Amino acid sequence: MNKVFKCADMGFECKWIAIAKTENELMVLIKDHAAKCHDLKNITKEIATKVKSVIRDQ
Repeated sequence: MNKVFKCADMGFECKWIAIAKTENELMVLIKDHAAKCHDLKNITKEIATKVKSVIRDQ
């Protein structure tokens, strides 16, 4: 079962969606997107916790 992340679920006006086989693979994609598109170079533990809370199974 794949994992899905929607950037809009974090409160951004962003239509970016990522799908990966595992949460770890998904987090790599999310960190790259956050750095490039939202200027979030450092993902704190608090942000990571919030991100993980909005990841859904597909």
